[in-house]
Amino acid sequence: MELDCRTFWAVAQKVVNAHGVDAPRFAARQIEFSAKAGDMSSLKAWNSIADRIDQLMAGKVAPYEGC
Repeated sequence: MELDCRTFWAVAQKVVNAHGVDAPRFAARQIEFSAKAGDMSSLKAWNSIADRIDQLMAGKVAPYEGC
């Protein structure tokens, strides 16, 4: 199942809401777990989510912008 851009933004926003300033660290752990498990789909998804978390934390874009 392929996720769309809006889903990645929604997940990124939920992670930021739940983890605050630790959101990037949470995403990095998910990336690490996915890589260790050899789960390339999850790895790709978490990398996309992490990019959006970084953008949200920097205040550079609003959710869903750039989809």
